[in-house]
Amino acid sequence: MPKTNDNVRGVGFLLLALLTISLQTVAVKWISGDYPVSCIENESKGEQAWSTLD
Repeated sequence: MPKTNDNVRGVGFLLLALLTISLQTVAVKWISGDYPVSCIENESKGEQAWSTLD
């Protein structure tokens, strides 16, 4: 049976992961401006990205 301290540490890591993912999403939306997130993800992978500005 896990110790209570291990459970608290696990919850802490889950909250840290949630915060990290949320901050990454905010950063991408702030940097991207008018481009959709999928367009930026494709560019970062080196794939041909489609543009909504056409």
